[in-house]
Amino acid sequence: MKRTFITVNKLFVFSLLERFLVEEIKGKENIPQKGNFIVASNHLDTMDSWLIGLVFKNRAEDICFVARRDKNLKQIWRVFIDFFAQPIVFEQGKTSRKEILKEVIRRAKRGQIIVFYPEGDVNKKRILLKGKNGVAEAAKKTRLPVLPLGIRKTKEMKRKIIIGKPLYPDPQEDVNGFFKKIMLEISKLSGKVYPYD
Repeated sequence: MKRTFITVNKLFVFSLLERFLVEEIKGKENIPQKGNFIVASNHLDTMDSWLIGLVFKNRAEDICFVARRDKNLKQIWRVFIDFFAQPIVFEQGKTSRKEILKEVIRRAKRGQIIVFYPEGDVNKKRILLKGKNGVAEAAKKTRLPVLPLGIRKTKEMKRKIIIGKPLYPDPQEDVNGFFKKIMLEISKLSGKVYPYD
């Protein structure tokens, strides 16, 4: 993220989130103290990216989201997000998986923390959507650990964010096997069932 964007977030946005929206952030001790990593989280709504920014605010300049281009966003807002947040943006049906992975690897080599929403879409249901295994493939290619994260809504409509222990890719394990581990951990942390093979 751009430094000016980070400064604005730290001075205003994160403070507002901590005061009015976030009930608890649990599991901060699980965040690796050295090196970069990949974050995999469930996706409740558009606030999730701000909440993840808050969780890793001490390293906000390193955060990079893998994000599908939202056709509903106005052009001026797209330009703003692309310039200041610098996500890895892809368009469904247009950007190849190979292109996305290549950019993820490039950003990882620069020391960035890559954030994936394996469900793909915002999901307000009680069960997780069937995920896409790109996060596991990225972890295998970069040899970075995956930090699973669960975001829950409380009865007061606030958010509880739970950080799991890092999952390390095993060279002997295939992508789908590792991906299933990631999704089951997100399931546990988010309190949502993952009922897929």
